[in-house]
Amino acid sequence: MTIAHVLLVAVILVPLLGLSVYLRPLKPGIVRAQLTYSEASFREVLARWSPEALRRFRAHFVADYAFILVYAAAGWAWWQATPPTHPLGQLLPWLLPGAALCDVSENLLHQQFLRSAPGSLPSVVFAAAGLAASFKFALWLTFILAAAFGARIAA
Repeated sequence: MTIAHVLLVAVILVPLLGLSVYLRPLKPGIVRAQLTYSEASFREVLARWSPEALRRFRAHFVADYAFILVYAAAGWAWWQATPPTHPLGQLLPWLLPGAALCDVSENLLHQQFLRSAPGSLPSVVFAAAGLAASFKFALWLTFILAAAFGARIAA
């Protein structure tokens, strides 16, 4: 792993840790809200949050959009710093930008849910938000595994 890779990890981890600390009071945690696939499940999570936790959730989107830009760019830069030799290597630079598109979609839907009266949105949009979050996490995991595997091969 080069110094560029270490810096890219720091660029991703510092804002992620900041968001994690800010959202720590949410019980159940934010991932529980992200991985809901129905209005009832989403609203059940929100109902368990205190007014302060709900305020934090609403307020976190500004920082989250900035974090999304950071991790998409850092993910792209990671693979530019280490051009992959695997046949699927041309897909690797797109993992975190793809996750970012899923994350933005999820955020926009969650913000719409927060503005909407219960029962006013079609159920498919809640499933879409859950699927966007699932794909985001899957792309992140793929990136981490590919980066770790690539670092192991390089060592």
